[in-house]
Amino acid sequence: SQESVRKLMPNDDIPPGLVVIHPTFGRGTVRGTSDHGESRKVLVQFARVGLKKLLLRQANLGVFD
Repeated sequence: SQESVRKLMPNDDIPPGLVVIHPTFGRGTVRGTSDHGESRKVLVQFARVGLKKLLLRQANLGVFD
């Protein structure tokens, strides 16, 4: 079965524990978010590169449907 991925958007519900995928950093787990809308940031723990704080609208994060 093929996993379907959609782009994570700033207004999405992004609970801690959500598994996301990044084109460079790979798979990670959301630890939290801050701010709202266009300036919303997401804190993600990646297996390969550790903890990263990313600006959501520029991060190109995907979420598995």
